[in-house]
Amino acid sequence: MALRDMSQQAMISVTIGLTDPDNDETRALLAEPSLAGIVPLVVDARSELVTLQPEVPSTERAAQIQIQLGELDGEFDETIRGAFYVMTAWSHLVSAPAKKEAWLRLRDHLFSMGLSLTLRSYREEAGEAEMIQARLSPEVRAELAAIPTPDGTLAQTFDRVVDLGLRIGALEDERTPAAATSPTLAGRVLVARNRWIRAVNALLSVIDMLQVPADGPIARFRDRVQAEAAKRRAPAKASPEVAAPSAAAPAAPSAPAAAAAPAAPSEPEPVA
Repeated sequence: MALRDMSQQAMISVTIGLTDPDNDETRALLAEPSLAGIVPLVVDARSELVTLQPEVPSTERAAQIQIQLGELDGEFDETIRGAFYVMTAWSHLVSAPAKKEAWLRLRDHLFSMGLSLTLRSYREEAGEAEMIQARLSPEVRAELAAIPTPDGTLAQTFDRVVDLGLRIGALEDERTPAAATSPTLAGRVLVARNRWIRAVNALLSVIDMLQVPADGPIARFRDRVQAEAAKRRAPAKASPEVAAPSAAAPAAPSAPAAAAAPAAPSEPEPVA
């Protein structure tokens, strides 16, 4: 028996009776003083296994998210290009060489990826938007606020870039249930599985030390868990093609080998 080979679903199902206080197996386990303290540990671990599962959006919501992402991404890319070109144009319009260089440095500082940001994934755009937000110091914002745009100032344009990027990131989180594959979830599932295994092993070990009736509720619980664990280690059935030759098409008899000429080592032995 190896509890570790059981799936998360099997662990949940095989101990479902312990969550019902009126279940005869639960009542019998709780009535035994040496087992009563272990049962809640199994129930707690089982409850955690139930909650540790990814939330996948519905098909309808997934379609809505895809449309919204496309719209936001288009607006994000246009805003990035507009801000980039405004800062480039401003560097051409100022007369002092030092000012020209300062505007180009500021542009490249804020847009570390340049216009290639518009070609990145939704996840990368969201991450870069948050990094841009961190670069908008009070001094930088003051410089940007002095540059007018059709809808306000360049500082407000960058606020728009950040807002669009963060909204893209939020939708990407919802569209792609990262929890399903994240190390955080995998680690938590592993911890919960190990808790369940240790608790059930402790329960079964104490049951084995007790002289419980073979047909009683405690024995039924033990036998069900052990049978489920044994199932997980059972070898797969041989396929019908490999198991035996067809009765309708028996294998052709092999030719008799000459007594004085043994078969070469490289040739396989004939099947009788």
